[in-house]
Amino acid sequence: MAKGRPVRSASRHAGVAHSCACGLYAALTGNGVTGIAQIRFDEYQLHLTNAQQGVTNQALFSRDMTYSFKTQYVMPIGGDMFIEPQGGIQVCG
Repeated sequence: MAKGRPVRSASRHAGVAHSCACGLYAALTGNGVTGIAQIRFDEYQLHLTNAQQGVTNQALFSRDMTYSFKTQYVMPIGGDMFIEPQGGIQVCG
């Protein structure tokens, strides 16, 4: 994982943030139909400090996997106009 980057604000809150995101993405299209699939992994590690609240180097951690699939279909309705219904599902956990 990449080295953390210090984060500071005008209100004297401070912290260090590490983050990582990677995934796979695929799309297929043809005959007016498109299918899009994605798998994504995200991870965040934070260390926060806020002297006013008595917080010193408080660790926060988050990790998530997301799976999604979307499909759509192009329905011509005349001229250069069309209707494009879409549907999809996304699961995070």
